[in-house]
Amino acid sequence: MNTPANSQAAKETVDKVVSQLRTDNIVTTNPKLREAVQPIVDDAANRGVPNFNIIYLDSENIYPVGKQEDTDIFSFARQVADQVGGTTVVRTPGNVATASEDFPRAAITRADYAMMDTPRDYPAGLDSYLHELTSYTVPWTIYSLIAGAIIVALFVGLTLHWIRTRPTT
Repeated sequence: MNTPANSQAAKETVDKVVSQLRTDNIVTTNPKLREAVQPIVDDAANRGVPNFNIIYLDSENIYPVGKQEDTDIFSFARQVADQVGGTTVVRTPGNVATASEDFPRAAITRADYAMMDTPRDYPAGLDSYLHELTSYTVPWTIYSLIAGAIIVALFVGLTLHWIRTRPTT
């Protein structure tokens, strides 16, 4: 299947977007949207996302949004992120995809869902996205306690089994 993400036009679009992201970390054709999200994007580094780029596929001038049912926006995000580095988010009216080497997949997935919780309020969604992305932690304490409890239970169980099954003299 030849999706738009694999077409020559898409490769040209990736090059165009990468060129834009080298001078500005927001790609959109909507000046009001840019104005609304600019302070949030500018604050991303202070929130723990130093190289943050966002692409709003809100116009046919950026990417063929009319063909989104055939578009693999994660591949598009990955292609862009491979060239610009950091964290690249691609947001369409109905979907979001993130490519990043800086954050675990679980954090990215939570952040993607947080962004889509407010599908019509892009600035609030972006703020939620950054909050979820940077606040994700692996609950090592809980995992350690569970592993410790399993080890103790095995030790006690094996000791009791050994006491009951050892030969008496």
